[in-house]
Amino acid sequence: MGDVGIDPSLLFDEDGQVYFTCPSHAGIMQSTLDLETGKLLAPLQVIWSGTGGAFPEGPHLYNINGW
Repeated sequence: MGDVGIDPSLLFDEDGQVYFTCPSHAGIMQSTLDLETGKLLAPLQVIWSGTGGAFPEGPHLYNINGW
């Protein structure tokens, strides 16, 4: 996973998908994760480029009442 920062986060969605979210120099990155193998199901993609600092913090996602 190369350029990822500390404090990654997992979101266990209602539909069974597991999302791996982490900070990197490029911003906040995300992919889906296979829990049985521990491997990402797709390459990490930038979902937010941040505000210009290195390794933005707070990539934690929550599913609250369908949001």
